[in-house]
Amino acid sequence: MPLFCFLIFLVITEVFGYSVDFPSIGGIRLCPPYQPLNRFVEKILQYVRQTIKCLKSRLQVPLIGFCGGPFTVPRDMNQINHEWLEKLTVAYIEYLQMQIEAGVDEASDFYTFSLPHLKKIVDALRLTKVLVILFCRGSCRFAQALAELNPTAIIFDWEQPLASLPFQITIQGNLDPEIFRGPLPDLEENVKTILDSIHKQRGFIFNLGHGVLPDTPVENALATIKMIQSVS
Repeated sequence: MPLFCFLIFLVITEVFGYSVDFPSIGGIRLCPPYQPLNRFVEKILQYVRQTIKCLKSRLQVPLIGFCGGPFTVPRDMNQINHEWLEKLTVAYIEYLQMQIEAGVDEASDFYTFSLPHLKKIVDALRLTKVLVILFCRGSCRFAQALAELNPTAIIFDWEQPLASLPFQITIQGNLDPEIFRGPLPDLEENVKTILDSIHKQRGFIFNLGHGVLPDTPVENALATIKMIQSVS
């Protein structure tokens, strides 16, 4: 991942007194405060607002807002507990609202810049009788719009349970790659949840919601295949 992405990923920790260091050897280092702090997002991350405004005045393309996930960041902070997850969630909401107010583009850009062109591609390929499978980041958020394009199938990420998604077409997904590489008991529980949610549905292809992460244990893949075969 580029260095710039890591910096944006971790700046939310400054609200709690952390600092991001760039040592001459090794990667980026997150430095904890001497004592816990909890400060205002708007005040501490004002430079993010100013940067967004500066970029918006010059960019000719959409500007995407961003923040780290509510589990990933506390993992880097060595603060994986519900108290910190709650604190970060509150900070995330304020942080993202600030980005929107500063001018980052909303999901409407998907409908403006992506969906019409996806429709043209799907419509053109339909004439060839070729089966078309669609996938995009955030596919769960645009589930109905993608389904209305009437592709053969849609690959969904893990943002929503499968039971809430349109089943008028074939669905593929939606196991989280992080869970796929994690502890085997957690993986088995999540695989079972997905399989139970679609056991009465036709036209389902079990898959991850995105690519396999590099350090995923082979044993996890074998265990997942065995569980799928047991209900097929």
